[in-house]
Amino acid sequence: MAQSGNPTTARLSGLVIGVGAVLIIGFFVLALSTFAGLPPLKSLLTPHAVLSAPEFAAAVEVAVQSADPARGERLYSQYACSACHLPESMGTAPMIKGMGERAAGRRPNYSAAAYLYESIVDPNAFVVPDYPAGVMIQNFKETMPERDAYDLVAWMLKQ
Repeated sequence: MAQSGNPTTARLSGLVIGVGAVLIIGFFVLALSTFAGLPPLKSLLTPHAVLSAPEFAAAVEVAVQSADPARGERLYSQYACSACHLPESMGTAPMIKGMGERAAGRRPNYSAAAYLYESIVDPNAFVVPDYPAGVMIQNFKETMPERDAYDLVAWMLKQ
C-alpha cells in the first residue's frame, strides 16, 4: 500500500475519517430514536403538566401522617441532605426553611408530601427552575428505606 509522504494530507485524511465517523454515529442515533419511538431529548428534560395526582400520592399521604418528623430531622444529617439543602440560604439545592410551604405549590395536582417524596425517590422527575438536574443522589429509591423517606418528608413539611 502506498503511503503519502505529505503530513498535511495525512492530517486531512484523519480529519475526514473523524468527521465521517461522527456523522455516521449521529445518523445511527437519530435513526434509532426515530424508529424505536424514543421521545426527543428536549422533551425528556422539559417538565410536563400532570393532569391528576400521581398514583403514589394517597399512600404517601397516609404514611406521612404516621411518620416521625423528629427522626426525619436526624435523617437530614445522616443522609447528608444538609450538604446541599442549607437551612436558611440558597445553596446547590433549595433551602430547607419554608420547604413545606413551597412544596405545596411546586407542581399542579401534587400535595406537598407527594412532591417532596417524589423529589427524594426520583429527583429528576421535576427539577426546580434555576437548579441543575442530576446533582441530587439518584438512587435513594433503591437505597433508602421507605420509612426514612416518609420521616424526612414529615420533617420537611414542618420547615
